[in-house]
Amino acid sequence: MQTNGTSADLTNVGNEYHFREHWDNPVDFGVMPNVPGATFDYAGFTNLIYQRKFTNYGQLATVNKFLNDRLTVFLGGRRDHVYELPRSRIGDDAVTGQPTLGAIIIPPGGKNAVATASAKAVTDKNVIGKNGGAVFYVFPWLGVHHNSSRTFATPDAGNNPIDGRAPGISFSGSHETGIKLNLWGEKVHADVRHHNSKQTDALTTTGQATQINTIWTQLGRTDLNTPAYRDTLSLALDGYEFEWVANPTRSLRIMANYSRPTDQRNVDALPGLRAYYTEHVAEWKAAAATNPTVQNNLTSIESLLASNAALATVNNFTKYRAHRYATCSFYGSSFKWLAAGAGVNLVSPAKVGSGATPFA
Repeated sequence: MQTNGTSADLTNVGNEYHFREHWDNPVDFGVMPNVPGATFDYAGFTNLIYQRKFTNYGQLATVNKFLNDRLTVFLGGRRDHVYELPRSRIGDDAVTGQPTLGAIIIPPGGKNAVATASAKAVTDKNVIGKNGGAVFYVFPWLGVHHNSSRTFATPDAGNNPIDGRAPGISFSGSHETGIKLNLWGEKVHADVRHHNSKQTDALTTTGQATQINTIWTQLGRTDLNTPAYRDTLSLALDGYEFEWVANPTRSLRIMANYSRPTDQRNVDALPGLRAYYTEHVAEWKAAAATNPTVQNNLTSIESLLASNAALATVNNFTKYRAHRYATCSFYGSSFKWLAAGAGVNLVSPAKVGSGATPFA
């Protein structure tokens, strides 16, 4: 961009540098344009998010066998220290057009989250992940197993929650118990297990910032406008799985699995928006009685909360999934290089959405 033009705004079209590149004489992009009387520099105009992130961790894992190898026990743990300092483009300088880097935070003494220049949304967390389980063979052909695990996901760069705090850590945990079968000289292997899983505080961009700000604008309270924000979802899943692998002959291999989730629900969906709604709903409803714009946007907020109601079955939930596959290899014949396979996938009807019901 030209830096000594008639306008200091680098986004002004008069500061743009246009060139034509010929196939036999390509432009060297590392060299500044040579135009008499004009100076140029890289624009520095970007939508990128800048982030410094440090993760220090230590982990320990062990596997041990007991009772003549009939019992196998495995344990593991990991401790992480996560430290992040993200800054993003929160606006542009009114004169130069240069991007202003900062973060959406609640400034000292403030009540609402606002875009603050040079601020950083600091994340400083210590988290522990762990895993433990055991397999015990009651008989050579019959084993029982259990596994428990807990892991986490650190927040990626993006908007803060609606209250301005830095995003937290999302945790996932699972408990599995099952039976293993090795039958007919280990030609058939089967595994039946029950699982119970839960994910908490997974970040989502689902929100209603536009609707909230429209309401405040209608009420003449633009000082309460909220920037774009992220919220969280917590889900629980419970169900059964069956897996079967058989090699009845040297040439034939058959695989099958079947999963049946018995439940998959929202445990705590959009808690940030729910808390914000609860805090301001009385004022909004009073205004909605005489202001259709407020009513329309309030209805939009309430519809989103209703479709993400606590303990509601999540969208795309299926009652079962099944997979069958078989492979035949022609060993010891003129076609020993040939193998043929066929399979089928079965998926039950899925929930595609929730009906529009009044939000209570």
